Amino acid sequence: MTEVSTTIKALGIVVDGMVQGVGFRPFVYRLAGELSLKGWVVNRSDGVLIHVEGECHLIERFVGLLKDKSPPAATISRMDSHPVSPGSYDRFIIKESQAIPEGITGISPDIAVCPECLEDMKSQAHRTGYPLVNCTSCGPRFSLISGLPYDRERTSMNNFAMCAACEQEYHDPGNRRFHAQPVACNNCGPVYSMEVYGSEYAGPFPALCSRVNGHKKTDKRGIIDSLQLDLRPGSFNIEKLCSILENGGVAAIKGTGGYHLVCDAGNSDAVERIREIKGRDRKPFAVMFSDADKVREFCMADDKELELLQSWRRPVVLLRQGYGSGRGNGESNGGVLSYGVSGRLDSVGAVLPYMPFHHLLFGKLKLSALVFTSANISGDPIVAGDIEARATFLVKTDALVQYNREIINPVDDSVCRMTGGGIQIIRRARGYVPEMIRVPFNSDGIFAAGSDLKNTFAAGKGNHAVMSQHIGDLEHYRTFNRYRAAIESFSSLFRFEPVYIACDLHPDYYSSRFAARMADKTGSTLIRVQHHHAHIASCMAEHRLDEPVIGVSFDGTGLGDDGNIWGSEFMVCDYSGYERRGHFSYIPLPGGDAAIRDPWRIALACLRSIGYSDTEKWIGNTLYDIPKEKIETVERMIAGGINSPLSCGAGRLFDAVAALTGICIEADYDGEAPMLLESICCSETSDAYEFSADTLSVIDQVMADVKRRRGPEIIASRFHNGMANAVHETVSRIHSSTGIDKVVLSGGVFQNIYLLNRVINLLRRDRISVYTNN
Repeated sequence: MTEVSTTIKALGIVVDGMVQGVGFRPFVYRLAGELSLKGWVVNRSDGVLIHVEGECHLIERFVGLLKDKSPPAATISRMDSHPVSPGSYDRFIIKESQAIPEGITGISPDIAVCPECLEDMKSQAHRTGYPLVNCTSCGPRFSLISGLPYDRERTSMNNFAMCAACEQEYHDPGNRRFHAQPVACNNCGPVYSMEVYGSEYAGPFPALCSRVNGHKKTDKRGIIDSLQLDLRPGSFNIEKLCSILENGGVAAIKGTGGYHLVCDAGNSDAVERIREIKGRDRKPFAVMFSDADKVREFCMADDKELELLQSWRRPVVLLRQGYGSGRGNGESNGGVLSYGVSGRLDSVGAVLPYMPFHHLLFGKLKLSALVFTSANISGDPIVAGDIEARATFLVKTDALVQYNREIINPVDDSVCRMTGGGIQIIRRARGYVPEMIRVPFNSDGIFAAGSDLKNTFAAGKGNHAVMSQHIGDLEHYRTFNRYRAAIESFSSLFRFEPVYIACDLHPDYYSSRFAARMADKTGSTLIRVQHHHAHIASCMAEHRLDEPVIGVSFDGTGLGDDGNIWGSEFMVCDYSGYERRGHFSYIPLPGGDAAIRDPWRIALACLRSIGYSDTEKWIGNTLYDIPKEKIETVERMIAGGINSPLSCGAGRLFDAVAALTGICIEADYDGEAPMLLESICCSETSDAYEFSADTLSVIDQVMADVKRRRGPEIIASRFHNGMANAVHETVSRIHSSTGIDKVVLSGGVFQNIYLLNRVINLLRRDRISVYTNN
């Protein structure tokens, strides 16, 4: 081997993490050029490899700048370097990508359009108004990739040959689109089209005929108008789409990872139409605002929330409604949101434009806030295929807007909120997936099947976990099919073969059954994991904790070791095991899952369990809309223990209190009762109910306040404060007996920000370290 000179040095560098699809190779190329270094950089399926040679101090500076100045969306999880022999290079080049068997590296999530590309839509002749503009710093990534390494031929851009102008940019090291795989323009890229199904909202238009599923379609609204949608500023068709939305129409619009249903967020009739289309009665809708200033007009957002909103990930961020925003109840006046957007909740799921198309639309639109919700029938996954979108939404909406590039990996919008513990991801999808999460152990070959509700799955690769996008509730046929398809896609994309398969302890979960079949088929070892231990372990792994912790896992449902339903768990645990140190009282759930949909059943069971003397009066005052025969049937189930499994889930206590106060008798969606209860809490009060060893005693206190005609907001606040105190006191006792000073809070109930922040503050006063899922 040639001896390395003291003045001319060569270094081999291996970079792993999210370094493909984020402009990392062009960044390395330009950095090497600025420092007059020679060598090469190459994308491989196991990471990015760099060979660099030149003067010692310049190479040292190069290595430092790789970490400090890498592109915003890049994440370097590992960077190893070692001396190598110099080559005979006269310049620095980007080598052709290489596929390495079994090798794998991070794939970039989809990235919101950057300011430079927005400027290009105004200043570049071949990109004027181009609605799919992108560069190495922004644009679709995960949604269009089919294989590694990340190159154009392994994306859905493979069908679009670059024009001369785009090709020149692609090969120009000084250009921002140097090796940008989805590069395109008006001359060569995908195009949008719009079909209008005789919309009464669009005004006069040419009577063009189209076909739906091979047949001419007409109805009382008229004939379909099938158009090529030219989105250049001032064009007729973008104005037509704006006219539809401004006049109360509904559009289905193709986004990055699937379709969205869109309407004026201030028009109650339009919002109600979307609810009818989706079959979704009360669950809140996300709202896309034109810019951050408009968010401030409608919502209360601090600097951290605004920073998250405007980040390159562009998630939906849950914000408190502003007092000045009001609630619309008729036609839009441009200054209020329709009551139908969030109903009785005091929050709004806000999102800012993240596609060039969104910016073009708001540039012409007279509205500043649009309902922006996943285009799906309630329970089904987001629609991503053009044929399915046309069959499902063309006749039901006033405009169907598509572009002719395939979405390979459907991915919904991510949902986040800020808490005292940092960012809390409620739905992890676009902008985050499939970013790898580094874990403090070797996870290679482990497949984790996930739960049945709000499912995601994960695959282990080395010391990383690759989490899927949000899939949904597996009890729905289409969602389960999406689950299976996503697993196949991940297995192929990340070259994953299972050795161990982990699933929930509950044998009847769809995910557990699938995992058992998968284990039989692959010869893998099946491991059943207790639900709440998994919650705690997930947070431990995320924060790389490798010692015993006090785990508090609060949710609604999870099979326990005793055959009952757990969900208020105080544990001392590590990765390999746990000791249950406490929980709330068990209560019967008459009708099982039906009780979760009808919180009044849980409330009635609680009253019967404590022998409350005025139960009949409460029934008369609160359950007057429930048929008498139904109530009597539930009474018999409670008395006889018929189909009434026992649960200590903390979420069920929230359901009970919401029903006892009349806030939510019947739930339209999962978590509605607790969310409504949280939304009326008053943070100014410190009054709290006493949670004794028998936590059902809190029901007596609630009913005493109901009898005194205390307002629901007082009851909700006292209940939340009492639960926070109970967590603090129980953790303090465990801390005193064990000496463990690290506490992990996990589970769906801790998505309640009022409760979470109060618990965090109480524990931190005792100098206990608190960890939550971020």
